[in-house]
Amino acid sequence: MKNMKNLCGILLVLATLISLTSCNQQRKITQLVQTEWEEADNFENNSFMQVFSDYSNFVFIDMQESTDGCYTLSYEITSPFVLDELKKYQSDITEIPDETQMNAKIIEMIQNATPKTTTQTVTVYTTDDGYQVVFSQGFIDAMYGYCYTYCMEEIHKVLEGN
Repeated sequence: MKNMKNLCGILLVLATLISLTSCNQQRKITQLVQTEWEEADNFENNSFMQVFSDYSNFVFIDMQESTDGCYTLSYEITSPFVLDELKKYQSDITEIPDETQMNAKIIEMIQNATPKTTTQTVTVYTTDDGYQVVFSQGFIDAMYGYCYTYCMEEIHKVLEGN
C-alpha cells in the first residue's frame, strides 16, 4: 500500500510538472504572437491603419501542438466591419480624393462601423533560430475591418491595369 501511495505521489508531481511546462510554453508562444503583431502593426498616428489598430483586438482561445513542433493558436478577433461601407464609398467616387480626404473618410467608416467577432488562427513554427510566427490571411483580414483581402485584390487589379 505504501508503494502505491508513493507511486501516486510521484505521478501527481510528474503531471504537475508537465502541466506547468505546457502552461509556460503556451504563455511564451502567445506572448511571441502578441509581440510579433505589435511590431508588424506599427503605423503613423492619425492614419486609418492606426485607427484599425485602435479599434481591433484579439484574445487567445486555444493552442494545439502537432508532433513536428508546430503550434496552431486560435484567437477571437473583434474589429469594425467596414467592407460593405468601403465598397459603397469606392463605387460612389466620381473623382479621385486626395490622401487626406480618403484617410478621413475611412477613419469615419471605422469609427461608425459595427464590430464583428470571428475566430482566426496563427501558426507558430519551431525553427533552428527559435520560432516563426505566421498570421493567417483570415487573421489579418479580420484585424483590418474584414477588408484587407479585398483591398489587396483591388490594388493588384490596378497594378495589372484592369
